[in-house]
Formats: sequence, C-alpha cells, structure tokens
Amino acid sequence: MNLFRDAFDKVARLLHLPADDNRGPGAVLESYAFKSRLPPYDTQPLLSIPHALSIGGRARQIAFSFSGLVTAVGRIVHGNRGEGRFFDGKGKEGKEGQPQGGGEEEEGGEEVVDKIDESLKREVSRLFQDSATGHVVAKVRLAFESNSDLGGIRALVVSGGVACNLVLRKR
Repeated sequence: MNLFRDAFDKVARLLHLPADDNRGPGAVLESYAFKSRLPPYDTQPLLSIPHALSIGGRARQIAFSFSGLVTAVGRIVHGNRGEGRFFDGKGKEGKEGQPQGGGEEEEGGEEVVDKIDESLKREVSRLFQDSATGHVVAKVRLAFESNSDLGGIRALVVSGGVACNLVLRKR
C-alpha cells in the first residue's frame, strides 16, 4: 500500500473510529490524534512506530510504503484491546485489519468483538499520524536533496484530502 490516504483510512477502520458524514476516515483519525492523552498513556505513552523504509539501503530509496505502518498498528491494537465488548454490527468483515471471526456470535448473527479503549484509539492515532507524516516528509526531503545537483526541485504540490492534514502541512 503506497497511498497516504488509504493508510489513514485503514487505520481508522482498525481502530473502529466513528463514521462521520462530513469527513472521511482519515480526517476522523487526525481529530483523534489531536485529542488529549488519557490514562494510562498520559503518563506511560506507547513507543513510537518506526518510519517505513528507514533502515539500511532502503533509507536512501525515494519511495513510499505504508503497509508496514498499518501492520504495526494492527499488532498494537490486537495486543492491547480493552476488556469491554461491543457489537460490530456487520458480522465478519473479511477486509484487512477488520475482525476475521473468532468472536462469539450473539442473537441476530452479529459478531461480538473486543472493544478498543478510547485511550488506545487516541494514542495509536497520534503514533500512526506522527510516523506516516514523518515518513512522507523524510522521503520528500530526500527527493529534494537528491535532485539538488540537477538544478533542484523548485516546487511541490500537495493536493486532495492529504493536503488537509494539519501535521503534514506544518512539517
């Protein structure tokens, strides 16, 4: 997966962030990332998610990849689910990052899946956004540096929903 938007949308679905008729899943994730930390992450934050393509020879590669970030979020979420439960409302999803069964089935055929705590949603949203935007900024800077001997890159256009991400715009 090499699209910034798709990664944000998948992580929002992984976290079961609420749908919003006026904003896409990525914008909802961004709003969660800006919310204040809740216990226990206010005093013991989770470790950061490493930037993709940042080790060894891949660090100098001008390419984007967000699949590892989405996988890392999935591992965090599945390892830190809360004790509460809620009805998925859709049953088994079959999409990457969504419940694939393993929950109990209640009346009406709805699958019960583990609840993701509000505090974890906020913390993981923040970590993912920081890592994803950091990845983009690092690779764009690399592209600018790599082309300086050719006269350099004079302009960069960021458009669409991605251009609305405040953290990316600020960096």
